[in-house]
Amino acid sequence: MEWDQQWQKYRDISHFEAFRGYPAVLCGTGPSMRQVDREPLEANNNLLKVCLNNAFKFITPDLWIGMDPP
Repeated sequence: MEWDQQWQKYRDISHFEAFRGYPAVLCGTGPSMRQVDREPLEANNNLLKVCLNNAFKFITPDLWIGMDPP
C-alpha cells in the first residue's frame, strides 16, 4: 500500500521489478545509525535508499517500510 497525499488515503500499488538493477541500501534504526556518516548516502542519487520504521529521521528515503508507530 502507498499513501496518496492528494486523496489522503492508502491505495494498493505494486513496485514489483520497478527497481531491478538499482544499487540499494537498507537503513534500520540500530545504534550504528548515529555513528555512520550519512552525507554520502544522501548525496548519492543513483542509490535506492529504503528505510525501516523510524530510520527516516536520519536518512531521506526513496522507499519507507513502516511497521512501528512513528
